[in-house]
Amino acid sequence: MIKPPLNNYSFVFFRGLGRDAELWRDLLEVMQLPEERVFTWDLPGAGVFRKRLSPLSVSKLVDDIRSSHLNELPKKPAIIVGMSLGGMIAIDWITRFKNDFSAAALINTSVSSLSPPHRRLSLYALRQGLVSIVTRDTNEREKLILEMLSNNENNRVSALPKWTEIQEKRPVHARNVLRQLIAAAKFKLPKEKPRIPILVMNSLGDRLADPSCSKKLSLTWDLPLETHPTAGHDLPLDDPEWVENKIVHFLEKNPSSESP
Repeated sequence: MIKPPLNNYSFVFFRGLGRDAELWRDLLEVMQLPEERVFTWDLPGAGVFRKRLSPLSVSKLVDDIRSSHLNELPKKPAIIVGMSLGGMIAIDWITRFKNDFSAAALINTSVSSLSPPHRRLSLYALRQGLVSIVTRDTNEREKLILEMLSNNENNRVSALPKWTEIQEKRPVHARNVLRQLIAAAKFKLPKEKPRIPILVMNSLGDRLADPSCSKKLSLTWDLPLETHPTAGHDLPLDDPEWVENKIVHFLEKNPSSESP
């Protein structure tokens, strides 16, 4: 059963580099949100928009996404949830379009002005990512990606068939992954802190981005930080129940005054 206060909000979800929006399914199955309140939008160059050329900046990514869904923006109160590159998209969005969302949740994200490149993308992740790019077999490629993103072996095994199916159905071109990586690498923290409530979540077991990246973000903008002790970069896959509970607690502490 859907937990209050989740039933008062609409949710927009964004994944990371070259990832399909359908991969939010594990978290959504736990949250049990009404279908009309859930919006899982792909980035240009991935998912249903895989044939588009991905822009080379986060701001242009946001402009592209927002213009594509301008007539679908959810009624407030609404929360934007972004993981990794999706978190950067959320930061840019709520900074420039101040009236679109009531709150935000950022998962294992980073910005270049606060964290050095080797913290934002580990050598292990860079090596694993390069190997996955040249791996032709889709199942083997998704297995490599899951090993990089997830620390939960049971969840990796159960997720692999679905992840492989998604990539076979909607393959992402390596060129767009590279272009999204460039956009992420250049992203800096906006000078102005958004006025809406923002939750930051990170994982101590993250082998792609150092958890210190999220911590520096939370300290710089004085935001609440929730830290998972064992999960990997894909926190919603490794422990979706934990993510749901933290969002519920956050919204209880920061209730919206806007009518649903």
